[in-house]
Amino acid sequence: MKTLQTLLLLFLISICVNGQDRKADSLVLVSIYNKLDGPNWVGADNWLSDKPIENWKGVKLVNDRVYKLNLNNFKVKGQFPVEVSKLDKLNTLEIKGGELIGGIPVEIQELKELSRLILDRDKLDGEIPNIFKNMDNLATLTLNTNNLTGTLPDLPENLTLFYAQNNKLSGAIPESWRNHKLEALILERNNLTGSFDIISTFPNLFSLDLDRNDWTASIFPTWIDDVPKLHRFSCEYCNLYGELPNDLDFSNLEEYYGMFISGNKLSGDISLLFNNGDYGKKMYLVARNNEFSGKVPIDKIKSFFSFQVNDNQYSSLSKLSKDALIGSCDISGNNLNFEALEPIRNLIEADSVFTYNKQNDLLTKDTIIISTATVIKIEAGDNHPNTKYKWMKNNGVLSENSSELSIDIQDNSSSGTYMCVLTNDIFPLLKIRRNSVVVKVDISTGTKQSDIDELVVFPNPTNGILNLKGLDRTVSNQYTISSINGNIVKFGALKSSDNLDVGGLDSGIYILSIGDTIKQRKIKIIKF
Repeated sequence: MKTLQTLLLLFLISICVNGQDRKADSLVLVSIYNKLDGPNWVGADNWLSDKPIENWKGVKLVNDRVYKLNLNNFKVKGQFPVEVSKLDKLNTLEIKGGELIGGIPVEIQELKELSRLILDRDKLDGEIPNIFKNMDNLATLTLNTNNLTGTLPDLPENLTLFYAQNNKLSGAIPESWRNHKLEALILERNNLTGSFDIISTFPNLFSLDLDRNDWTASIFPTWIDDVPKLHRFSCEYCNLYGELPNDLDFSNLEEYYGMFISGNKLSGDISLLFNNGDYGKKMYLVARNNEFSGKVPIDKIKSFFSFQVNDNQYSSLSKLSKDALIGSCDISGNNLNFEALEPIRNLIEADSVFTYNKQNDLLTKDTIIISTATVIKIEAGDNHPNTKYKWMKNNGVLSENSSELSIDIQDNSSSGTYMCVLTNDIFPLLKIRRNSVVVKVDISTGTKQSDIDELVVFPNPTNGILNLKGLDRTVSNQYTISSINGNIVKFGALKSSDNLDVGGLDSGIYILSIGDTIKQRKIKIIKF
């Protein structure tokens, strides 16, 4: 009987203690509500109502204790409530989309059973306190899109996921992270510096995002294909440069799906990033805005969800194999003319997944200076049989319609800017330009040398006043100043003065003509 009484007493004590813990937890919740502007929360159903706390939205109890607190998108506002540290059975704390004043309180480290801490988009500031290394049960820590500063903290041994993107964190990755068990790491859009090679020691890593930091310029990481569990790698705008290492091999990574490496200065054989043999899974490769050139190796594609190599320097295409599976392929913004697009002609006609409707201007800009009568030829840069060519001079359309333009230069009127617009009915979404060619004609040097020698003009080049020596006062000295393409920009009569003010002219090369209808003297002047 005495034993039975003892057991009953222990049972009643347990009920009393648990009741007190539940009551204490409820008081903590009330304090959090009051400190975070609870009356103005959005969607916080049943808080401070007569319903049990397990019916308050975002509150979950286990064994009559607060196990999970989710205040996501309640629009909480105020000082971070340190009272939360009294919820000693709390496993998960999530606050997203709030306006929390100040930084992360050090009292959080008292939550010894906390497994998930998510504080995203809360306007937190200040440095991340170096407290998490003491929280042995913490597995998930996300601090995305705040205003956090300072360096990266030490991490607990059992942490598997750490996200801290869109902050103002600086400095290098801590040496204490070496050989860490992290599985997913996002450090995108901070001010981090130094090398990130220490990540190569993470044996369990499957997802990595290092985009848009201030990493020390380096070659493509040679260790990335040795991370055994890698799923994805993102390193856009990471100061990577140079050719891809030719020994890259992802064929042994069973869960590898692809990478994002846009905005670097990488070159070489891009197929090294998907040399996966008969892997057969749909992959993705986003490598926009690099320096890849030559031939796009789509012949090596077996299965791709997305293949984006737009805004590189590719000038030709291989042919996609018949059995290849591909979701989308963006090859716009390269140097592909209609002739280069021919290998995918059938796919384009079938309204395929290829995006090609923007290409860079063909060839390079040219400036041609002509001083004698001659004939010059300008190539459009494409010889596809269905291409139409519209040649233009100074934005006026010429009648030529071939891949080559001949210009018979006899006088200065041939000066101007020439360009060509290329279209093709087979590739209806694309219009290509041949980069402009500037033709500068100055056949004034054909004037008698004796006439030129009679007139001395100085200083030449000039920024204002031209002094004239050798004027013939026996004739009417009318003058004209013409641009290099023959347009008159200034004219008048020289009287008693032996100087001419050209200060109002734009910088450039001009032809000064002085004389009358019987005798003209010409000289080239330069205004700077």
